[in-house]
Amino acid sequence: MKITSEPETHECWACLKKANLVCKACKGTQDGVGGLVAVYYCDAKCQKDGWKAHKPLCKAAQDRTALYRMGEIARYLYYTFQKNAWKWVIEKVVKDGDTWLVYDGQSFDKSIVAPFPSAMFPDAEDQETIMSYNSCNSAVEFVHKLFGDTLKGMFEFRHDECNMQPC
Repeated sequence: MKITSEPETHECWACLKKANLVCKACKGTQDGVGGLVAVYYCDAKCQKDGWKAHKPLCKAAQDRTALYRMGEIARYLYYTFQKNAWKWVIEKVVKDGDTWLVYDGQSFDKSIVAPFPSAMFPDAEDQETIMSYNSCNSAVEFVHKLFGDTLKGMFEFRHDECNMQPC
């Protein structure tokens, strides 16, 4: 584990003295409840003495970062797929405050795909909202199929935590 010096003074994780050396391996990783992890030490001796206790927390923080990154990749892949395999004709859209009014166009053969009409939606968040419309469970199914086997045994993961109610 490497440590770097920071200008701010914090408490040493091992001895509670003033400290400005931070664990580089877990610095800035998500803590799982909306904050960031930062473990400080006053010197290399405290770092070494505290490593046995800190190691599992540091590893968990690194694993959490990897899991979040995998989620970002899954999201990117899902929306890229949706954009390129679009099966819905949109005739017109109107934004009324925070609400989109989407008018269906003519129906067509659902085995034929077309590019997503990105020009109708000015920003990426709006595009993702429309791509998710009427396909509540498909994103969850996509992620389960994409990462289900990959994550097996790496993380405690319960499928029922991700189930969504039908639209």
